[in-house]
Amino acid sequence: MFSDSYKIFLQAKELINKDDYERAGELLEQIYSLEPNDRIIKFEYARVLLHDKSTELEGVRLLNQLLSTRSRSYAMLELGKFEARNINISKAERWFHKLLKAQNRNYAILELGKLEVSKGNYNKASNYFKQLLETDGKSYAMFELGKLEVSKKNYEQARVYFEQFIYYGSNQDRLFVLLELGKIEAIMGNYDKAEWYFKNLFSQGNETDKMYATFELGRLEVSKKNYEQARVYFNQVLTSGNEDERAYALLELGKLEKCEGNYVQARDCFEQMLNLGSPQNREFALQELAMLNDKKQVDLKFEC
Repeated sequence: MFSDSYKIFLQAKELINKDDYERAGELLEQIYSLEPNDRIIKFEYARVLLHDKSTELEGVRLLNQLLSTRSRSYAMLELGKFEARNINISKAERWFHKLLKAQNRNYAILELGKLEVSKGNYNKASNYFKQLLETDGKSYAMFELGKLEVSKKNYEQARVYFEQFIYYGSNQDRLFVLLELGKIEAIMGNYDKAEWYFKNLFSQGNETDKMYATFELGRLEVSKKNYEQARVYFNQVLTSGNEDERAYALLELGKLEKCEGNYVQARDCFEQMLNLGSPQNREFALQELAMLNDKKQVDLKFEC
């Protein structure tokens, strides 16, 4: 990598850390056009391209080119994660099983565990994550085990894992645990503690952290039946969030309108979701629209 390209590359990495993928992509495109055979530039450029629906296929193409280079294992990891995000579970599993034989074995184990969680196979997922507890991937395993215990409603055990994660994880990783701890407190009805966690995440985190915190503060206000304040938070996400974040906000806004009997507004929210973000978002929207259609047939009452 030329010295000038390296300087631009570092600027792009800083933008990626701030979740500014658009500007990072512009810089990486610039140096990729000058050094198309530099596998490090190509890899980072491909990862950025995957963050936009309009460019993700180009990102996949570049990652496939890297499969014949020394960056092969990193490319396999990103291709597997891409398939997992798009709910192509069998394709994702194939990539991660291939990765088990490569140098990034721990990443493969972690991602296979996440896939088992998505399928509801919690015991298999736990076995994968626990394999990492004696490796340099232990902090990530603790985080995933904490989330797994939340899924099983074992909130005290989840706290233990998250607290261990705070001890072993990086500074940015520790911030993200604030989100999970806040969710636990909200579920348990400890709203003041939950709000404290979310607001700390908002004040200390990057733009993505702020969106997560804002979204959860909105959900917290729904739990407290402060619906107008909830709308304020969800609308903030709609204004500043990426596609997936906007879709989540629309889902929560639609559910809020539905439970208050504002069915026209609810339908508008769910219909806006249909073209945003992942296929899973579309599935959620279709489910909610189906329930609204049922409302036309029978007198259903939706709970807030």
